[in-house]
Amino acid sequence: MKKLLLFGLLIVFSCSKEEPPRYLLSVKANTGGAVSSIGGDYAEGKSVSITATAAAEYQFVNWSNGSTQNPLTVTVMADLVVSANFAKVKYGLTLSKEGEGTISEDLISSGRADYNSGSVVRLTAVPAVGYSFTGWTGDLTSTTNPAEVAITSAKSITAVFELIVVSLQIDIEGEGEVLEELVTARSTDYIYGDVVKLTPEPGEGYDFISWSGDHTGEENPIELTLTETKTIQANFDYELFNRVVGKWKIRKNKQGKPPS
Repeated sequence: MKKLLLFGLLIVFSCSKEEPPRYLLSVKANTGGAVSSIGGDYAEGKSVSITATAAAEYQFVNWSNGSTQNPLTVTVMADLVVSANFAKVKYGLTLSKEGEGTISEDLISSGRADYNSGSVVRLTAVPAVGYSFTGWTGDLTSTTNPAEVAITSAKSITAVFELIVVSLQIDIEGEGEVLEELVTARSTDYIYGDVVKLTPEPGEGYDFISWSGDHTGEENPIELTLTETKTIQANFDYELFNRVVGKWKIRKNKQGKPPS
């Protein structure tokens, strides 16, 4: 009889024990990645592990509850919504220059400062006065200006500027020569901004008359600041016919010889 009573009590106790409450866990992934589980219906106290996986060119930032753990273990104690946050990977763009000039940056798409992965940046090289842009080096090898750069990794780019090289051609009319003397600190080829002193030296029996071509005048000597290629002619004539008689100059005859 006692055994039957004990068995009955066990049955009653077993039937009266309540199941633990169940709660809904909802897991979401914001733009830029995915999560290993979308959640589900779990008994109270159940521990669930969730992993966030970033898409290409994105990185995991944190969960909506502020945690940066990945994977994240959630103990279900109530209905809960958890979301994973992702952000575009950011890359630095380092710009430098050789020579004198500046570089302007124009963002065509995406963020600023450090550039979001996938940003496209237009770089424009602006040479200083007397310089010319000759090309990009580093992570961009090109002579295109402006140039567009897709930021898919950290990049270092250099704009190369070089002094403009100009030439000076001296022609001679008559008998004589022109002494070229560089006033500024270079020799051989001239560069933008060089100052050249030209001194005409007439041959025997000749006088210097004037300059023609890219410079006109009778200065002797002259100093030229070279900002572009120039051709200058020094004109010499017979000394006798350059002497002033009153208000007139006696000119040479058509054959270029003194009259007898």
